Amino acid sequence: MKITKRKIQISLVAIAISVALGGIFSYANLEAQTVNEINVSAYLVNNQNKIIPNGDYEIRFALYLLDREIVDAYPSETDATVWQETQTVTLNGGFLNAYLGRVNALPASLNFSQNIYYLGIRMGVDSEMVPRKRVGAVPLALNALNVRGAVPGTQEGNILILGKNGKVNVAQLPTGTSGKTLVLSDDARLETTADIQVSGGYDYLSASGEEITLDQINLTSDVTGILPIANGGTGLGSFTQGDLTYFNSGSAFSRLGIGTNGQVLTVSAGGLPEWADSSTNAYTASGTLLNLTGNN
Repeated sequence: MKITKRKIQISLVAIAISVALGGIFSYANLEAQTVNEINVSAYLVNNQNKIIPNGDYEIRFALYLLDREIVDAYPSETDATVWQETQTVTLNGGFLNAYLGRVNALPASLNFSQNIYYLGIRMGVDSEMVPRKRVGAVPLALNALNVRGAVPGTQEGNILILGKNGKVNVAQLPTGTSGKTLVLSDDARLETTADIQVSGGYDYLSASGEEITLDQINLTSDVTGILPIANGGTGLGSFTQGDLTYFNSGSAFSRLGIGTNGQVLTVSAGGLPEWADSSTNAYTASGTLLNLTGNN
């Protein structure tokens, strides 16, 4: 294979840059990838705007943080490079196609989201072409393997890769029997055949398997204490025959015992019911009295 190194003045007419991840751009294989590559395709002509003869040429590719407008004479090493390598590339019909990173691995520190890089191309003993080609947003896919330094894996800080049907491998989940862990479906604590038991003497509650049935509540035997007004009771613990109940304040009714013969029910100055002796009180009747005549 004859490698051409003669000095020729070359112009870069067109260039395309794309990214290859180890030659396989597949999320399923990201974790296995170890080589990042940038694919460069370019169309070159000489100073007479003619296609460069077909053949194998020694070409140096370099990445810079700065562009250059003024020609830097061969070997074009004035500016500091971020990365560089020299490849033997076959030109056919003026077209060049190469994968950067196949001779010298691209550094892991490359970050196309934070920095702007420029690609310099030097063919044979010619000076590096100017201006350099800015590497734009296309190679952002390089960061698919190391997003802000994170890589696919199973360790702390790694990017989790989903399994079949987009599910997380249970091996990557915190499971266990104590602490802040997830409980697996086959955990003995999730036994589904255990029966519910009601402790205590509640004859209005009955349990069967996993069901609880509420029966009719007997207020005589199933309730203890005194029901207040708010709960449908009177708040009174006992009554005497003939008692009258009325509300004054609080959570219970008040009781007024039965009066004696000759007493009448009146209202006190405070607005409460009370018994009064009819013989000691004067009552004035007003209006029309109804007189009944005839036989009973």
